Amino acid sequence: QRVSLYFLLCLENGHSKYCIDMKINLKNLLIVAMALTLSSAPDAAFAQDKARYESIVKELSDPSYFGRSRTNKGIDRTREYIINNLNPAASYQLQEFSYPMNLFEGKIEVYADGKKLENFKDYVVKEFSTGKRGTYKVFYLPEEYYNQQKFYDFLNKKEFQNAFVVLDFDLFRKKFFRNNIETYETFLTYDNYVNSIGKLTDVGGIIFSQKGRPVAFKARAHYTFPFPVLIVNEDFGKEVKEIYVDIESEFVPKHNAANIAAWLPGKIDNGKHKIIIAHMDHLGLFGKENIVCGANDNASGVAMALTLLDYYAKEENRPNESLMFLFVDGEEGNLLGSIHYVANPLKPLEDCSYLINLDMVGDTGPKLIYQVSEEDEPLFKNLNKKGRYFKGLIRENLNDDSDHFPFAMNGVKYLYLAVDGVNKQNYYHSPLDTYENFSSVCYERLFNLVVDYIKNK
Repeated sequence: QRVSLYFLLCLENGHSKYCIDMKINLKNLLIVAMALTLSSAPDAAFAQDKARYESIVKELSDPSYFGRSRTNKGIDRTREYIINNLNPAASYQLQEFSYPMNLFEGKIEVYADGKKLENFKDYVVKEFSTGKRGTYKVFYLPEEYYNQQKFYDFLNKKEFQNAFVVLDFDLFRKKFFRNNIETYETFLTYDNYVNSIGKLTDVGGIIFSQKGRPVAFKARAHYTFPFPVLIVNEDFGKEVKEIYVDIESEFVPKHNAANIAAWLPGKIDNGKHKIIIAHMDHLGLFGKENIVCGANDNASGVAMALTLLDYYAKEENRPNESLMFLFVDGEEGNLLGSIHYVANPLKPLEDCSYLINLDMVGDTGPKLIYQVSEEDEPLFKNLNKKGRYFKGLIRENLNDDSDHFPFAMNGVKYLYLAVDGVNKQNYYHSPLDTYENFSSVCYERLFNLVVDYIKNK
């Protein structure tokens, strides 16, 4: 018997939803239902809790956490929250360490020829800057002095004590920076800034001029130079005569930090384990009015890891090998938490089958950025065959931008995942990386991809 039915078919494609008014008979209804099931399989394959994911991101990116840094014990509250939200099936331990930290909790004001500049738009203060207040002349370094010997001979003169020297950042990096990391020891010991502007003795300050939005970092906040260093965009111009700065900083010789390692036993005790890692710290304050909350970077990764822990805590989902969920501190300080773990592993590194790093996964997509061990590249690409999870993949070579790097340099196989999109492009390391600018649209796809990857390893 042919019975015609009218219904509204709603489809979702990326961010947009569209509906089709259809007329269909019962004979074809089953076919349509099966097609819909198959097409949505990646988003419905495994159990997740998107609401919990969003609530964790919202909590950890709340301004009351002060950017999950030292300010007002924001990072201490972060650790407490994560511990309280670990699945009861997991045991945990803290791994304590400490490091110096330069802070900017007070005033930051900059004027160029009497015009007030906007922090995070017109300029940022580099993390190793020493506080200073006063008016200084501006000197633009001629290109002929971008030479190792001429540079220092020319600028290490008393006449520059009351001047901020403007340097073309792209040209300076080309002439002075060392871009290759040959060994792990090189990564740990060599610093481009220390080995370039760190040799300056008498300048009042440095201004690096670059194209595009200035971005704040804390990677080198464990030391200071005796002068401020600013990054400005091209709107700063080439004719500024005078600059006024009022920058307050505080150097803390010993900041107490701690990683959280949550352990979930596998079905088979073969001595091996996998690590899912996400860093929990962020930039904190860059001036008393600028809290850098870090919703995407990396409250999103922490939230993804916690919901993955909930999934694997269920007996029916438990993998054969044990899982460690490692929430590290000090990532923004140049991967200090993961460096400490690699030097003091709670489980032997040779027993770690591989590590998955979730860093900045709360973005709009539809492309996925990844780094992966060479031998695991075919598996990863095959799982996303024909855009099953993400429409596009952006593979990067191994670099030192996130916590998988110390593990990779010590022989651990790795997979690093970050979702591309609006947040990464426009709000990265700025006060605009808030819950309002965070997106959970890729949560299910990435969650399922990670589970699929673990299942097939």
